[in-house]
Amino acid sequence: MGSYERGTRAISLARTIEIANLFNIPVTELISESARVSTNSELDMVFDLRKISNLAEHYSDTDLVFLSRYLKAISARRSDWNGEVLSLRKSDFDTLTLLIGKPGHDLLQRWIAEKILITGPNHL
Repeated sequence: MGSYERGTRAISLARTIEIANLFNIPVTELISESARVSTNSELDMVFDLRKISNLAEHYSDTDLVFLSRYLKAISARRSDWNGEVLSLRKSDFDTLTLLIGKPGHDLLQRWIAEKILITGPNHL
């Protein structure tokens, strides 16, 4: 499977169908552009979970409390239990800005200044 994912081994149509049936997904999910591995531009916001959790516990900042809960929920959904850092996808960030109700650019600048956003998006 790893060789197929990395593109170091060619896959036959019969094997593609077999894998799609195994995972109970349409074959198009395996061969379409959207099935490709996410690029760094989609996973370029890395948050310091320990610092966020600490700040959220000690300050009554609702944005930080909400951010902390949101990132914990994403960690749980991804089964990512390292608890130190988390990469946030652009779609997750867009949802977060809608839920907090503040412009994304403002939130990013604030979180960078507070050093809870370790790596920001390329467009900043």
